[in-house]
Amino acid sequence: MQLEQMRQVVWSHKPYLKLLVREKGSFSIFDYFQATSEQRLAHNQERQKDCLAVIEAEATAWLGADVARQAVEALRYNYFVSTTDHHEPLSHPFFLGNNLVQSFVEHEAGRNTMVVLACAGVSLNNSSFPRGLFFHDEELTTRRLPFFSLKHRRSPVFAMPAYKGEAIERLQRTCAPSSALRDILNMYRQPEVLTLPSYSAQISRTNHVLWKRIPGQEHTNLVYLSLEDIASRLIVQHHLWGGSLIQHLLFDPTFHAAFSQHFVDIPGMFSKNHKSGTFLFWGIKNGERVMLVHDGAQLRSIDGTYTIALTPDAVGEALVKRTLMPSYGLALLIISFYYGITCGGGFSQINYLTYMKEAYLRLLHDVGAGDEEHAAVDAVDTQVFRGEFVIVSLGAQRGQPVPATALDCILYAHKDSAEVFERMAREMSLADAVDSMMHEFYKIVTGKGAQYVNTLHGKPTLRTA
Repeated sequence: MQLEQMRQVVWSHKPYLKLLVREKGSFSIFDYFQATSEQRLAHNQERQKDCLAVIEAEATAWLGADVARQAVEALRYNYFVSTTDHHEPLSHPFFLGNNLVQSFVEHEAGRNTMVVLACAGVSLNNSSFPRGLFFHDEELTTRRLPFFSLKHRRSPVFAMPAYKGEAIERLQRTCAPSSALRDILNMYRQPEVLTLPSYSAQISRTNHVLWKRIPGQEHTNLVYLSLEDIASRLIVQHHLWGGSLIQHLLFDPTFHAAFSQHFVDIPGMFSKNHKSGTFLFWGIKNGERVMLVHDGAQLRSIDGTYTIALTPDAVGEALVKRTLMPSYGLALLIISFYYGITCGGGFSQINYLTYMKEAYLRLLHDVGAGDEEHAAVDAVDTQVFRGEFVIVSLGAQRGQPVPATALDCILYAHKDSAEVFERMAREMSLADAVDSMMHEFYKIVTGKGAQYVNTLHGKPTLRTA
C-alpha cells in the first residue's frame, strides 16, 4: 500500500492529526515540542492547589518528598502533563521517544522535571507489553521479560498487586552472570521496590530510576504516575460531598442525562450498544475490569454480577478499596476540564480529547453552569501532540527500521548516544515523524495490517554489535 493511501484513511479517522501535520508539519519535533511547552498558568488557583496537593502526595509516596516537590514546582511554572503513555515498565519506543524530546526541551530551558500521568487502566495483554520489559538482542530479535504470567493478561495495571522478587530472580537466571541486563534487573528487586503496595507504585518508582540510566538523562526527574489513581484521590478528597460540578456529574440524575446524551460513542467513554467503554467507572472484580452501565440510581455489569449504588458513600468506599476505577475518559475530564491541566497526548487523544471538550461544553450549557466555567473549559488546549514516533532505532529489518526500546538505549549506548538522540529530535520534521508511523496508525484505525517499506529513517542511531 502506498503512503498517500494510508494517509487518507488515517486522516479520515483522525482529522485533528491531519490539521496538525498541515499546520506544524515543517517544524522539527524538537521545535514543535518547544513551541507547545510555553508557560501555561492555571485558570483557577484554588482548584490547582487541590490538584497539586494530590499529585504531590502520590509522588511523595513512591518517589520521595524531594522529587515530589520538584514535580509540583514544575507544574506551578507550567501547568502541563503528558497523558500519552501507558502506565507500564518503561520500554516501548513510543513512550521513549516523546519523553526524550520533552527532556531535551526542558534541559534547554534549564529545567529537569517532567510529569507523566499515564493510563493504568491498560490491560496486561496490550501490545505495548505492560506485563514487563522488552529489548532486542544482537540479532534484532525481540526479547520479552514478563513480571507476571499470562493468567493475568486481562487484568489492568491498576488492579495488579506488586510483583515478587522471585519473578525478577527468575528473569535474571536467563542472563549471563556479568551481563548489563542482569545489572539493570537488579534495580527491580531492590527492597524499596519490592515493599511497595502495588504494581502501579513499582512502575512509578522503577521508571524514575531507569530513566536516569538512559544516556543524557542522568539529572532528569521522570515523574511517572497513574492517571486513574490521581483522579480517584481527587474524587475521594474533593468530590464526594460539597456540591462541586464533578460531584454533580457523579451523583446527579440531571447530569447523568446530559452525560449520556453528549458523551456516548466518544473513545474513552462508553458506547450506546454497550460493546466498548463504561459509564463513568470500571468495576474491578477478580482483578479484571468490568464494564458498567447506568441503571437509575446504580451502575451494574451487563450480567448483573457487579452492582454499585451511585451514592457518595458507596463510590468512596469502592474507590478506596480499589474495586472501582475511574474510566480513562472520566479521569481526563477531571484533570483537563475541571482542574485545567493541559494534557499532551498521542495521535488519537488530540482527536477524542477535543470531542470530549465539545461534549463537556454542551453538558455545561444543559445544566446551566456559569460563564466562568464555560470560559475556563473553552481555554483548555486539547490538541498538544506528544505522540507516537521513533527517534532511536537499531537498524533495519526487512526494510523497516527497528525501533529501540528504553533498555536498548542503555544496553547499546555509546559515548555519543545522548548527542545523537538529541540531533535526531532537532533534525526530524514532525511530518516525517508522523509519516514514519503511518503504517502503525493505519493498523490501529482499521484493524488491518499494510505492507509498507519505510525509507524515511533507516539509518540506525544505535548498533547492537
